[in-house]
Amino acid sequence: MLLIDMRFDNRKMLKIDMHERFFTINIICSGLRLLLAHNNIYHYEKQYLPSPNKSILITRWKPFIPIIEANDRPSAIIEFVANVFSYKSNDDVQSVEWYLNFANSNLFAYYAGHLLAQDELQVLECVELDGVRQYFTRAINTVASRTVDSDAHTNRLVPTPILISNTERVINLDTKEIYGNGFAHAILAQLRNAFQSNDLPQIVNLIAIEASIHGEDCYTDDQISYILTSCYTIFKAAQILAHKTHAMNLHTSRSSDQNSNH
Repeated sequence: MLLIDMRFDNRKMLKIDMHERFFTINIICSGLRLLLAHNNIYHYEKQYLPSPNKSILITRWKPFIPIIEANDRPSAIIEFVANVFSYKSNDDVQSVEWYLNFANSNLFAYYAGHLLAQDELQVLECVELDGVRQYFTRAINTVASRTVDSDAHTNRLVPTPILISNTERVINLDTKEIYGNGFAHAILAQLRNAFQSNDLPQIVNLIAIEASIHGEDCYTDDQISYILTSCYTIFKAAQILAHKTHAMNLHTSRSSDQNSNH
């Protein structure tokens, strides 16, 4: 079942019912994507079936321009954590957690390639996203896969972040030795050591934006504006989707718990 919700001018929504989708996880070497089966290369197979009656919500957002009043007082609590990115949950059932993915401008377009960056890692660990990418490539006039677009009035590039609610993370990959080009040259032992299958799927919500280009120089006004617009848009989008996403996460969690007890 596919449900397209176009009620909001600033976003497009796509709901994918994963009830009958079946995925096979394959661990393979020689720099090939871990999700692809190859009979001539060693692989370990584990079957994965998404939680019953589960849906994924995908939304793509146009930039928000904040209206700031002189007497506005910030209400958000900002905490800086001096460690690397992780998926450790705070176990607060009243909150909605989002994980940032510095994506390609064409979301998940190169997940089957030889390198391992964030886009590829997301599809590898959350195998349902392979189906999402395949839908992007085949569907017409629905949620586009571009995290960057061109403004029709100014012809400047603007962020169009994509938020994915309620996917399942079923693999935990230690990328310390195999990130980037290291994945293409990794030997079988490295992949075995890096791979861990989650006993129970972890429900995650993802924010996909394109990162600023790397290099050394001063930021331009346009770059600063782009970065701030990206940050504000994803924060506001996550806020708007909070209740819907929380309800989806809770439903999936309960269904998963019931299924594991049977």
